Amino acid sequence: MFIDEALFENLDEDVAALLSERSVNAVPADAERIELFRDGRYAAYAHDLGFGWRWALTRDGHEIQEGPALSQRSALSSARRVLAFYVRFDRADPS
Repeated sequence: MFIDEALFENLDEDVAALLSERSVNAVPADAERIELFRDGRYAAYAHDLGFGWRWALTRDGHEIQEGPALSQRSALSSARRVLAFYVRFDRADPS
């Protein structure tokens, strides 16, 4: 994917620094991992990044999906929605 760097030329310096230093994929080592739910083989966790949330869905202890959210509640909603897909997939493939 090509991103035109010119799109970012007019950003405030503080905003540009924030965007370059922080990402929903860059979870600080000291960020608390909050369990959102457990459902059989699956579990969902979230991290409060201070400016947003990062959620992760695991199956058998292995991360299988992740995403950003604006709040803990939206992280829970997103993780449950993705879980519905995997549960249907599991039922279709009994192996």
